[in-house]
Amino acid sequence: VGLCAAAIVILGKNLDRGALTDADASAHVMDGVLIHDWVMAGPSAWASPIEFARQQYAHYPTLGIGQHYPPGFAIVEAAFFAIFGITPSAARLCVTFFGMLAAVGTFVFVREFAGRATGALAALTLLAFPSTTLWGRQVMLEVPTMAILAWGAACFAYYVRVPNGRRLALLLSIAVAAIAFKQSG
Repeated sequence: VGLCAAAIVILGKNLDRGALTDADASAHVMDGVLIHDWVMAGPSAWASPIEFARQQYAHYPTLGIGQHYPPGFAIVEAAFFAIFGITPSAARLCVTFFGMLAAVGTFVFVREFAGRATGALAALTLLAFPSTTLWGRQVMLEVPTMAILAWGAACFAYYVRVPNGRRLALLLSIAVAAIAFKQSG
């Protein structure tokens, strides 16, 4: 709970400002809007997602999904838009949520090898890094990627400690999810 509160305080600062200062941030927001609008449009749109995306792109040519970015973040962001409305603040709140996941994942991983206090210190250090605060206050994929990586490391350590099919399935699920959140090339 303390790590989640720290993530909200550190990454949620000025939640109503700064979300779209990077050139790619608007594409990430509009990708979430695309998924949100597609889900809300109902079965007629669900039958033809490509056509829906084409029509959406004709109105909002900043979409990056499918062209440059995988859909993982946009899917989660769409859920935030459904709950909090389509605003830059809701998009930043989604990134803050991933910051909480990154902190908790880091804690879980480091605790495995070095104890609770060191795990908490590692998670707080991650949140306090200048690069984390910079990208955690933007609608960018760096913090969601950190969350996936932290949980991937935690699940790997969990699997290595006692290998079994369930733990392997969990690890592979995180690995597949990582592909849906960030690609570089």
